[in-house]
Amino acid sequence: MRTRIIIAIVCLLNGIVHAAPPTYPESVPTPTQINVAYGTHERQVLDFWMAPSASATQPAPLVFYIHGGSWQMGSKEIIRGCVDVKALLEAGISVVGINYRYVSQAKAAGITPPVKAPLNDAARALQFVRSKALQWNIDSTRIAATGASAGGCSSLWLAYHDDMADPSNIDPIARQSTRLFCAAVRVPQTSLDPQQMKDWLTRIGYGGHAFNVSNNEFLSSRHKLLPWIKAYSPYAHVSADDPPVAIYYDKNLKDDLGAHSPQFAFHLQKRCQELDLFCEVRYAEFNGYRQYEATRYLIKTLKGPALKNAPKKYDVSAKNHRLPAFKKGSRVLFIGDSITDMNRGRNERDRNHYLGHSFVFLIAGKLGVDLPKAQLDFYNRGISGNTIAQLKARWQKDVIAMRPDLLTILIGTNDVGKKVKPHDFENDYRTILSASRKMNPKLKIVLLDPFVLQSGSLKNERSWNSRRSATDQLRPIVAKLAKDFDAVHIKTQDLFDTAAQSSSPDYWLWDGIHPLPQGHELITRHWLRAVSARWPQETLATQTHQPTQAILTCPSGHLPWKNLSEAHIDKSVDGDLKTKWCYVHHRRPMQWQVQLAAPRVVSGYSFTSANDVPKRDPKEWKWQGSSDGVNWTLLDHRKNQLPFPTRLSKRSYTFENTKAYTFYRLTLLANQGDGHYQFAEIELEGINNITKP
Repeated sequence: MRTRIIIAIVCLLNGIVHAAPPTYPESVPTPTQINVAYGTHERQVLDFWMAPSASATQPAPLVFYIHGGSWQMGSKEIIRGCVDVKALLEAGISVVGINYRYVSQAKAAGITPPVKAPLNDAARALQFVRSKALQWNIDSTRIAATGASAGGCSSLWLAYHDDMADPSNIDPIARQSTRLFCAAVRVPQTSLDPQQMKDWLTRIGYGGHAFNVSNNEFLSSRHKLLPWIKAYSPYAHVSADDPPVAIYYDKNLKDDLGAHSPQFAFHLQKRCQELDLFCEVRYAEFNGYRQYEATRYLIKTLKGPALKNAPKKYDVSAKNHRLPAFKKGSRVLFIGDSITDMNRGRNERDRNHYLGHSFVFLIAGKLGVDLPKAQLDFYNRGISGNTIAQLKARWQKDVIAMRPDLLTILIGTNDVGKKVKPHDFENDYRTILSASRKMNPKLKIVLLDPFVLQSGSLKNERSWNSRRSATDQLRPIVAKLAKDFDAVHIKTQDLFDTAAQSSSPDYWLWDGIHPLPQGHELITRHWLRAVSARWPQETLATQTHQPTQAILTCPSGHLPWKNLSEAHIDKSVDGDLKTKWCYVHHRRPMQWQVQLAAPRVVSGYSFTSANDVPKRDPKEWKWQGSSDGVNWTLLDHRKNQLPFPTRLSKRSYTFENTKAYTFYRLTLLANQGDGHYQFAEIELEGINNITKP
């Protein structure tokens, strides 16, 4: 059996071609490679276009296209209807288009439910493409999915699904990640739940075939199909760590679009907004909308900086970093095992040796030069061989008693080696973090993932698979703890995985566990980058980029009533009660956002009702604040509010807030029952001179 598996893997890696040559319209460039097999079925093939600018030293981002056709028809050759391949290639972005097994072929093969075949094929093809990253000059950290209709649904399923990589699998393709940098899709279905479709669309016109039932039987069969429905519905997988998504509709929203109804997108967008995820929805009536919006979004996003929740692209060089902010005399303490220890001297009077020669020494040196006036005190409390339980045993002496201002923890490799159970690892880790927070509620904390590479004694396949699998079980725990304790989380394993693509694993970790000097420098640079990003210094450069006045926008992309200028968002801040902001909400949350000229503390606001239609008054809303326009903090949430007592009347509200934010956002979640929201005025306490962009 093992031999057959290995043979199959070798065949896949060689890219067997066993399908008819594709036929594209003249407007689509000829693929670099055609019908490359990623599986054994005749439909499991893909075409690849390499961007002319792609090279081994400058790999290209990639757009991963999944065709539509209800998973019952269609092929990769219809890519032109979704994205402009030529424009992507000219922008330096490579492209892949895939075929996959239809649900009819899945049914014939006895696959249950049938939708499992096309969706699993999409995941497998994505893993196959990542396995070709070095050979095809692909930047594996910047892969975006796109598609229309069922292809859009498949793309969103990949975007929101947890990583399906299997680190311990003998198949190297199965060990590849399925996570995306972003997605941009057209007219997708976001849920395969018949109850949700009935609630959203008032009917069920799609999805039964995915589970081998008719649409008429779909709702009545829901109770027995529900585990599968949840498994294959994008909406069911949305979580706070998902990548940004953009969804587009080219047709008039007033038409009966059935399975392509924008309500699919509006309800997904509402769910994303609850988790502060980026989800843009645009359509033909949207001001400035043009054909191939998905292409423009993909180019802008894949070639731009990482957006919130996008899988992080690690620049291995990471030469430049801003300076972190420290109060004078801050204590910066590092603790962990041998990777931190690195033969540190136990005599702290010996100032040349007491920090050892790990990343601790390098960080201390760099910040000592960059911030001499801060007079920072650095301490290394790593001890070779320590597990999390041993850290816990010495925590009072080596951390609590030291009263650090910034604490960095790197632990876990010995827990893996000694087969400590993940549950025990988490409990002990949580105990020491809780004690640290109790000691200093304002303590700055940095958590690093445990990491391994396939080098040294771990080159043995069995040893490697076991060690990597066990290490990967601890990484989600560190991520969870970082979130729970508001710590900076550095994904060190991802960092070394990326580095190992440019040089062999042995170049970074000599024995698969302990870094060489360049490995410690790699940790150093990314520690500096992460800490500086979280606690940056205010500089003249950042101050001069502030706008000269407050700027008002509608991030949710809503339009004014009949697109009339007299109902635009700027009418909400013009000081004239005779005008009003009146927008159609399309049954989805609507947003009012202001970017201030400089950070300000705001703890109050007021609404003035418009001249008519009380049902347009707000019923539920929330206010959020942000320093960067990406990461948001909830400031106020009001529910079940009554209509204004009279027209053109003013209501004021206050909330607790002591932090100065640059951005303030109002999200309107419900009104009194009308299809519009309207306000005569919206005011933030003490903020004047607001303009539209």
